[in-house]
Amino acid sequence: MRCGWNNQIVSRLLLLVLSVMNVLYATPSVVAQKTDVAFALNLPEWNPDTADLPPELRPMEIVRPELPDHIRAEVAELETRIGDLDRKGLLADSRAEQDAAFKEAITLAKRVVSIREEFQGNREGVVRWRGLDGTATSWHECVTAGQNLRRLQLCRGLNEHDRVRYASIDGTGARVQQLFARRAYSEALQLTNAELEVFQDCLGKDDQYTITSMANHATLLYSIGQVSESAPYFREGVARASRVLGDDHPITLAARDHMGVVLNAQAKYAQAEVHFRTVLTGRRRVLGDSVPDTALTIGNLGSVLYEQGRLRDAEPFLRGSFAARRRTLGDGHIETLYALNNLGVCLLAQGQYSEAELYLRTAMVADRQLLGSEHPSTLKSLSNYGALLDESGHFAEALHYYRDALDGQRKVLGEGHPDTLATLGNLEVLLAIGGRLEEAEAIARTALEANRRAVGDTHPDTLRSMINLAALIDDQGNASDADLLCRQAVQQCTDVLGPTHPLTLTAIYNMAYLLRDQQKFNESEKLFRESLESRRRTLGKHHPSTLHSMANSAIMLAESGRPAEALPYFEEAISVLEYLRVSAGGGATDRLVLSDKLDVAEISREYANALAVLARPVDSLSAVELGRSRVALDLLGQDEKTLITALQATGDPGRAAKYRAALDAEHAALAALREAEARLAAIEREN
Repeated sequence: MRCGWNNQIVSRLLLLVLSVMNVLYATPSVVAQKTDVAFALNLPEWNPDTADLPPELRPMEIVRPELPDHIRAEVAELETRIGDLDRKGLLADSRAEQDAAFKEAITLAKRVVSIREEFQGNREGVVRWRGLDGTATSWHECVTAGQNLRRLQLCRGLNEHDRVRYASIDGTGARVQQLFARRAYSEALQLTNAELEVFQDCLGKDDQYTITSMANHATLLYSIGQVSESAPYFREGVARASRVLGDDHPITLAARDHMGVVLNAQAKYAQAEVHFRTVLTGRRRVLGDSVPDTALTIGNLGSVLYEQGRLRDAEPFLRGSFAARRRTLGDGHIETLYALNNLGVCLLAQGQYSEAELYLRTAMVADRQLLGSEHPSTLKSLSNYGALLDESGHFAEALHYYRDALDGQRKVLGEGHPDTLATLGNLEVLLAIGGRLEEAEAIARTALEANRRAVGDTHPDTLRSMINLAALIDDQGNASDADLLCRQAVQQCTDVLGPTHPLTLTAIYNMAYLLRDQQKFNESEKLFRESLESRRRTLGKHHPSTLHSMANSAIMLAESGRPAEALPYFEEAISVLEYLRVSAGGGATDRLVLSDKLDVAEISREYANALAVLARPVDSLSAVELGRSRVALDLLGQDEKTLITALQATGDPGRAAKYRAALDAEHAALAALREAEARLAAIEREN
């Protein structure tokens, strides 16, 4: 398939809205109604050897300055009492009662600061903790205690008007979540903006509540698709948190993680990777490996590696995130299923279809049960499962899932949302495979313009749309227009993503294919070689995309009158074909589908033709039969000339009659199989 499917994996950035009175620092939370219904995955736990893990995922031996058990209990009681007094200081009927409450709260907060400094702070030459940069610093709970004391002192000094304003934003988090669930985004933004203004006016720009409120407002902007608008808030939040709280404080790490998500969405992958690696190191040091936030960052790092096309580098992180979320959140948690979906997409991109099918189907069914049929995660799962069916050759079923996903995404997310455009691109490719080229081209042009408006001319989503459109134009015989657009895509992909990114390699491959069709063999050969060598390095020699570059390099050489030079490429391609077919999971049906997907018939036919041109008829017949009965039957059905020529050259033309009878039986069996698959698909849709 010349046009690859588009799936955008972006880290889930969830609303962090806080209750003013009782939250000390920001942690990710889910903007969706939870359910207690469990969903058992029944999948084997992933237990890798430590030596096989990237350094970021290996166990760490760190001594954290924790409180002794009896001291921890005392501090917990003090902090509970402080919280009650804090609320009373804002909501009591009289000013005198408010002042008394704040006075007592400040006294208790000083006691908490003193205790935490004794056990978790650095004083009198004793260094109990060092920050990410190696300098002596206090443990984050000690820093937070000092910030809370400062806030109480500021609240006590507020005038009557500001105390009323401060009290008015109590419960903002719950109200914003309700509005978000109803998709009342403008009202939700007004609330988060009002909360931020109150905190800045009453507590100052450098207070931890102000910093967290800024993150909440930015997160809401991001969640409703206003990515560019959210970036300045996140960037400012990172700078303030780092300066005020320290680089390894949970609020700073959360702000930096969110900044990485925004950079990832803007296709600034190298910058995003730096943020995620820093956050992962910090969260593992500060929070440990067994908390959801650490698992979230592991997944974020895997996602940005995936977006850079570093699939084999990404897989351990995506597996690690999935395993960590299973341990910390359980099999049926939405975040576990999100991690499972991302892992399935990565495996699909690497051609590991059987495992990908298991994970993507599980994620799709569970999302429907837990979130409902119109939740964005469910719709993305539908689209991803459609992509799996598409890749596996089940085109009718894939079309059903794509259309269901697209209808829901248009309704819930809108026409210009990245998820909607990704599904639109998948649908376009599927229509092209089915020969509906004009319809596919219309969709491709719509997707290209929508991506240009949404994310700009050089974003990977826009470049992918450009590549797909160029291929469609070429398929309809308009080579000159396709040539111009494809060259533009190659240049922009190389400049923006680098020469070895999978999207760049797809553009180069398509350009080589187009030039081969135009019989511009010298230029085509150069690009096919470039595509092949890069895919070998980045994807491995057994990946289907590498195989296609290999086979088309051979076909191009054969068509340009150099069959002898083509033979080594053909032989390597045949070797890879046999490896992929033998190693394919499932039964005979799966292997037949894989044979179709890998263009077994075309590759074997062209190999046989090259051998026939070199006057090697016996070898040519062996090439015809190399794929066992399936390849021979395909050849007889699609191109009898090669087979008959080879049979006649060997003096055994009677074998053609045997092939003809077998072909008729094969066609009948396949027709029955497709009919059964259609019935099963109809039953599944009804259920």
